[in-house]
Amino acid sequence: YCAVDGAFPLKLESVQHYGTMQRYPCFQAGGNSEVIATISDLWEYALDQFPEREFLIEGRGREGTSRLTFLEVITAARHLAQELAVSFGVSHRSVVALAGRNTSEWVISFIAASMLHATILPLNAWLTDEDLYYCLKHSETGILLVDGERLAKTSFESCGGLAAVICLNRSDWAILDTNLPSFGDLVRRGAQRGPLPSLAPPAQEDMAMLMFTSGSTSQPKGVPLTQRQVLSAINMLRLMEHDPESGPRERPQTVQLVPVPLFHVNGTHNMLLSGAAAGRKLVLMPKWGAGEALRLVQVTHLNPISTPFEPHSNPIVFE
Repeated sequence: YCAVDGAFPLKLESVQHYGTMQRYPCFQAGGNSEVIATISDLWEYALDQFPEREFLIEGRGREGTSRLTFLEVITAARHLAQELAVSFGVSHRSVVALAGRNTSEWVISFIAASMLHATILPLNAWLTDEDLYYCLKHSETGILLVDGERLAKTSFESCGGLAAVICLNRSDWAILDTNLPSFGDLVRRGAQRGPLPSLAPPAQEDMAMLMFTSGSTSQPKGVPLTQRQVLSAINMLRLMEHDPESGPRERPQTVQLVPVPLFHVNGTHNMLLSGAAAGRKLVLMPKWGAGEALRLVQVTHLNPISTPFEPHSNPIVFE
């Protein structure tokens, strides 16, 4: 499959690596290749292949369970991206941070930022205030989308450099009196602005994401990830699942439980991005709980279930 005319062709290229140029085999897009080159291309691919498939299932406690298709999720992301670009000036030069639990709002915000080719910073929303401020200032974040649970605990007024703080959700944490712009309001406003204009594609070496270590021994350390690095991981996972006898649209949809936080590389790469590329249905857990996991298994007809705590385990995928 990795030959020049294969589905996932590889070619030796010179790539900058920690200040030096190294030769690496790199996936090649174009021609008969099935390689996805950028994160924004991934969403176009998923929309083309799986528009009517369910994409996100989310347990919302007493509110029950929400279900969104690929078309609904990516359409909402386009509306949000339009509003972020027009009202907040988000572009490929921006850093957009996300801080919150696993929710559809978090995923849609991630997609919207990637559509604008901004650098996405998934933050551990349970960092101390000091470490959270450090990550935001050190990364020169301009826009922060944060959920109501964290907003109820932390004020970001003293965090200089932020152009805007946006509330991802309000309903669960009694902050209805906030004057901050909300995710829902931005999506609705963006829907009135017409289609998102076409943007020049990002280069392979452009930064796609910035992820911070936990900072267990000192302050968190920022790790930049380029478009090439992120999509190399996703394309390798796609290569491992490749079936030359049938395309992804023809294969039965699998369902994947997402009990790990999306701010972790296991959540973003192994679950969100690779799941979208494979057309999976992702069952989001905002917080791990055995009872809620069993309820989601019942409502999504998943059986059996395996533990999410096995070290180095594969994603939990149910046929």
